[in-house]
Amino acid sequence: MYSTNRGLFKCFSIGFVVLFGWFALLSTGNGPALERASYASPAQSPGTTIFPSWVISPNIAVLTPRPAPTPVKHTVIIGSNTYSYTETPAQPWDTEYIKASTVLQDNTSKTYRMYYESNTVILSNNYVGGGDPQPLTQFSVGSAIGIATSSDGINWTRPTSDPIFTHGPPGAWDSSYVGSPRVVFDGNIYRMFYVGSSVTGPASGVNRRFTADAPAYVGLAESLDGINFSRNGLTAPVLTTTVGAWDNWYVEPSSARIENGTLKLYYTGGDQNDKVNFRTGLATESNFSSFTGSSVVLTKASGNPVKVNGTSNRIRSAYTSRFDNNLFMWYVNNSSGSDLIYQSYGNDDLNFTRDPDGNVIKPGPKGPNDLLGQVDIGGVQIYGTPDFRRGIMWFSGRSGSNLLFNAYRAEGPDLPVPPPAAVTPLPFPTRTGPTPTPTTTAGGIPALPPPVPEGGPGAFLTATPGEGNYPAFYQLWRRVDEPVRLGFAQRSWLYDGLPYGFRYLRERYEEGSRLVLYHDKARMEATADGGVTNGLLAKELISGLMQVGDNKFEPRNPAVEAVAGDAIELNQTNPAYYSFGKVASLNNDKRVADRSGQVVIETLNRNGDVGADNTTSAFGITYSYYDQTLGHNVASVFWNYFQQRGTVLLGTGFANDQVFDWLSTVGLPLSEPFWTKAVVGGNLKDVLVQAFERRIMTYTPTNLDPFKVEMGNVGRHYFRWRYNQSQ
Repeated sequence: MYSTNRGLFKCFSIGFVVLFGWFALLSTGNGPALERASYASPAQSPGTTIFPSWVISPNIAVLTPRPAPTPVKHTVIIGSNTYSYTETPAQPWDTEYIKASTVLQDNTSKTYRMYYESNTVILSNNYVGGGDPQPLTQFSVGSAIGIATSSDGINWTRPTSDPIFTHGPPGAWDSSYVGSPRVVFDGNIYRMFYVGSSVTGPASGVNRRFTADAPAYVGLAESLDGINFSRNGLTAPVLTTTVGAWDNWYVEPSSARIENGTLKLYYTGGDQNDKVNFRTGLATESNFSSFTGSSVVLTKASGNPVKVNGTSNRIRSAYTSRFDNNLFMWYVNNSSGSDLIYQSYGNDDLNFTRDPDGNVIKPGPKGPNDLLGQVDIGGVQIYGTPDFRRGIMWFSGRSGSNLLFNAYRAEGPDLPVPPPAAVTPLPFPTRTGPTPTPTTTAGGIPALPPPVPEGGPGAFLTATPGEGNYPAFYQLWRRVDEPVRLGFAQRSWLYDGLPYGFRYLRERYEEGSRLVLYHDKARMEATADGGVTNGLLAKELISGLMQVGDNKFEPRNPAVEAVAGDAIELNQTNPAYYSFGKVASLNNDKRVADRSGQVVIETLNRNGDVGADNTTSAFGITYSYYDQTLGHNVASVFWNYFQQRGTVLLGTGFANDQVFDWLSTVGLPLSEPFWTKAVVGGNLKDVLVQAFERRIMTYTPTNLDPFKVEMGNVGRHYFRWRYNQSQ
């Protein structure tokens, strides 16, 4: 909704997709991006402007209303009478204005989608005279929602000549007007929140007025492909006005983000008796991941309306997003007489502090892009590398050249980014108490003292991994653990929370060396073909055979380190790596039968002795998968964890995909799963442990979901073992 009367309410809503990192756009699955929280690297401090200014580029509108066909004047002579009339051919539905509301990117086709509102003026055929012939039938569509696509975000086309969503039938609450589409995608369903009304009057959505009898509400439509939207039987709005409140006249969606499974929908609202001080509110749906159109319960926040610097006046079209746990909000304010877009940072979802650097974008000088003091955001993309950051903004405004609302594109300048601080390895505490005596390896190789430590400070590389330095390591980490670090995914770490690991060095291999990167839970290794793999660290720690070539091994003591829980001197009952020497298939031995479906009750102690604890059957863990290669069963909790789908980070953005390939990440099972007694945080707990070639998997029933399954700290344990670090 937008008014050309500057003294009246103007509301042309924001619809953002903030896209982050240097990975382009936020997306899930094979569909477009989610409109939700985002990220820019490195962390922003509160009050910091991401981009202090924007430049319109290219210097023309990127999407404009379709031209209306030229009316044709006819003169007809019938007898002694001359009749003149104007024939107005049927015309496109989007000839009046373009209101860009949401921009997404399709992860498969790599194309952008712009959801926009438009309208066609109600036409009447003007003719002079009387009697036959009659003019052609009048053509009228009214406001509707359409879609445009682009491969670069600059050149847009309309894949269909018709709108993809129109107003409801006569008598419906949205029978005359729909607009401001805010589309979100959760990997399965596209959900479009839109403003609707049954108000009568001029067909123009830009000039539409709302009344107490026909206010504007928020509706919901759903789609499986992002194009064919349906109300799915939902005949009522999902968000309405509140009698006697600041939003008693209209509510209109302005943006939405998904955070920890909760939908947070921001909306602009107004008071019929105060048409100047429009305000912004927040409504939430706590079960967004599973709600359907018929079960939506949007609850208005008790602290509404949203406040900036303590005031809620003249805040509209608000969009919020998180950057490294800092909450930012962009919004439109016209206190100065012109529409300006400002940035603020949030103390919470309802209270913000305005950025001291002021407005982000404002009307330009007189010319094609002067915008006549009216401007509004349609979408923002933020991306960067460790060295620079850039922004792209789509917005709509009224052009001085044709007085139409068009869609424009602006760019934020490249901004230098200071390099991240070097990551300092955690100190290793000094071991106290006696060291358990390790057994010999399964292959009969006697336990030998470790050789002189290699590497050390001289081998530690100062180069920082990332886009410019060994990007393959960084890419592998960020695919799974970056979404966790940003709060987009709720699961345990696959590597750790440090994007650069804690040790990055060259280790001897064959006759030379290879590049490796140590994380808490694994070690990444550069391969000869330029790829990256995870080392067989757990197998080496259990066997005591340190691999120094494709078929070269150096005998050492098996590792003396508790496989789960606290350090071994505080964890006297939990098995160490050497404990698995009696049960692990290190030489294709120690195979067991297929136990699929049976309940896991077997235990393992520090000496490597296998027992049973029937009380653990209460946890309901079964053997779920049998590996024919080494002859071991995988516990159901681990097998389900390996198969999980969730939010990952691809080169094109976030996606709902298989989280990781279990075989290349974890390796084959070396042992059966065993229940152990482990001291975790000073407390004795039941922990299920299973050894795989590359990892140690643990399951702690008392942990909160979804952190019951975790990877053991194999990378850190291996580093200590290989470089003779004290425990």
